[in-house]
Amino acid sequence: MKLETFELQTVHDDPDLFISLSRTGHQQGISLADPNSSANTTTTTTSSSSSRLLLRIVATADYYTDRQDLMESASPTYTEIILDPWVYGLVPATIVPIAAYVLAVAALAYPLARAICRAIESLADCGCTDQRERKMK
Repeated sequence: MKLETFELQTVHDDPDLFISLSRTGHQQGISLADPNSSANTTTTTTSSSSSRLLLRIVATADYYTDRQDLMESASPTYTEIILDPWVYGLVPATIVPIAAYVLAVAALAYPLARAICRAIESLADCGCTDQRERKMK
């Protein structure tokens, strides 16, 4: 796999890159002339500046098949790249709400489970105590 980043000006100056970007935008129904279109999902913007980088991924699928034509000329492998900011360099920002939810459920489930266990034990103890006393007599 090969990853390359390009600045927007580099893409406009290089005809091969511009044609590749135009072809990809056309296949996805994105107009390159509209800067507010969803084409910005393939760019990343830093908060300290207004620069944009375009990422090119060159990868091939890792599979084997009995069909010789697919082995010689594999079909394109589509990828989805999700650029997610990190919180304090520890976890992705999208994981924080999920982790908070799991911790909240665990914190509430533990006392509830203990209360249910005590209730079941008290029900079980009521019947066992009477039977033990009868056996002892």
